[in-house]
Amino acid sequence: MHFSSYCYITLAYEKEHKCSYIKSVSVSRKSHPFIAVTAIENPDSNSFGFIRVKSSRPSSDPRTSYNGKLTEGNFELKYRARCVYGRNVSSVCDVFFVVNNTKDWASSTTFTLSEATNQYASYYIYNLYIENSPRKVMLGYTMLSRTAGRLVTKVQMESTLKKMLQPFKNYTWSSI
Repeated sequence: MHFSSYCYITLAYEKEHKCSYIKSVSVSRKSHPFIAVTAIENPDSNSFGFIRVKSSRPSSDPRTSYNGKLTEGNFELKYRARCVYGRNVSSVCDVFFVVNNTKDWASSTTFTLSEATNQYASYYIYNLYIENSPRKVMLGYTMLSRTAGRLVTKVQMESTLKKMLQPFKNYTWSSI
């Protein structure tokens, strides 16, 4: 997985990566499901960048996309997902999300999310772009999967994201 803004980072499991230019820190953890999160302080309101994952799946496999948002108290979680399924192998659902809180964190509200996929014969690259000066937001990625090529449903994905939102409620911003 690659994260790019003014600092290009290739995330490694259990490692912390800091970018002093935009005051961000990225971490990942070996868990079920896997999760990687970047805390983006961005006090100078730089435009920003993207996060990218590469998955090995044939272009002939069916796919579906989800996007939406979940709200709990002052927290909002916006998400974009691309799920590949079918055949008798595990499905893959790449889920990007952004957590913000305008009241407690003073998060910006002007940031936008967009996505692009580059499809090749045996793999694809899925990009999420976060633009328009995100400030004091958490940018995250998780990969969900089901056995036997079964599709990860929107209900299952949102249930997982609701659980993932809980630890963010205890986060307080300090200088990164």
